[in-house]
Amino acid sequence: MQKQLPSKLNKPPIIEALFEMRFQSDVPTSNILSGIFFTKLGKPVVDRLLQPGIVLPQMREHNPMLSYAPLLRIITENFSLYIGDKVFLVSCSLPYPGWTSFKNIILESVKTV
Repeated sequence: MQKQLPSKLNKPPIIEALFEMRFQSDVPTSNILSGIFFTKLGKPVVDRLLQPGIVLPQMREHNPMLSYAPLLRIITENFSLYIGDKVFLVSCSLPYPGWTSFKNIILESVKTV
């Protein structure tokens, strides 16, 4: 008789799980996506990660280290969204909800993007 593998660990070893999507865009995607998610998620907490006055868009565009840097973080109860002009990330909050829940958040977020 085969022993069935557990579907969830008692003490999950995952501290942080991220999904990252990079893309090309000729428009300020961070402004558009932040507005869409702000409305969709019911006015969540929004943090600016890179101040536009400190790091100019031209500097971000021509510096590979900055071109995919997220500009905003949208925080909800279970996860955070990081949005840049060429990048979108989903991060789950502790405790890790398991792959099925995290995958559903990723798929729903990507569908919105």
